[in-house]
Amino acid sequence: MQLVDSGKRRLVAIVFGIASGVAALSSPVSAQSAGSDLCGTPIESALNEFGPIIISALIIIGAFVAMIAHGMSGLHKDPDTVRFYRKWRNRAGLTAVTTPVVGYFIEVALGIVGVGLAGCIEIVPFL
Repeated sequence: MQLVDSGKRRLVAIVFGIASGVAALSSPVSAQSAGSDLCGTPIESALNEFGPIIISALIIIGAFVAMIAHGMSGLHKDPDTVRFYRKWRNRAGLTAVTTPVVGYFIEVALGIVGVGLAGCIEIVPFL
């Protein structure tokens, strides 16, 4: 018997990663003043160009893999194979659904922390 479920481990790792990222972004004062200087620079334009492309690609690829895995799980009769494809379907579907939400939370976290770059970037333009 495991002491901690692997799902709980993942959740703790995600929460710890987000908390440490927010702490790293909020601790230096120079990062708060440097964010507004980045507006209108190539860094800001690169974030605005590549962020939506990456998020859109993850959504489309996740939905496509979920669709293929769903179809494959219906074709096989072996329970282990069906379970394998259903796990892939669920993971890919979760990726397609949660990617824009995580991108939006990144934008909100940048605004909460006070980085001036938050007003310039739009990682998820369709939310």
